[in-house]
Amino acid sequence: MECRACDTPVQLEMLRAFLRPAPYLRFMLELQQIDEIATQVARRRLPRRDFQRVTTEPTTDSLGEEALHITIVLGDDAIRQLTGDEVLDLLVELQDKLQAEGDERLPLVRYSTEHEMAVDNSEGYELGGPEL
Repeated sequence: MECRACDTPVQLEMLRAFLRPAPYLRFMLELQQIDEIATQVARRRLPRRDFQRVTTEPTTDSLGEEALHITIVLGDDAIRQLTGDEVLDLLVELQDKLQAEGDERLPLVRYSTEHEMAVDNSEGYELGGPEL
C-alpha cells in the first residue's frame, strides 16, 4: 500500500489500522447471571405463584439473531392461573433488566411445570411448556 500523504511508516500503519474493519462485539451475560435476574423478576412479578426455578439456554430468534430461551418453572396449579398481565409484566421487566445489564439478546420466555420438564427431557426436547 502506498500513501503519498503518509510521511513515515508509523503513519502508514495507523492508516492501515484505521481502514481495517472493526469486529462487531456484543456483550452477553453469563447464563448463571441471566438465571439470577430472571429469578428475581419472577419472584417479584409472580409472588402468589408456586415459583420453583429458572433455566436459560442460548438460542436464535426467527431472524437468526442470538436470543435466550428462558423457562420459568412453576407448580401445576400456578401455571394454570397465570394471567396475561402477569406474563406481559414479567417479560417487559425481564427484557428491561437484561438490557440495563448490557445484554441485548431477546428473551423468549416459556412457562413449564416440573412434570413437563421431566417429560420433555425424557423425550429429548430441550425445553418444555407453552411459549407465551
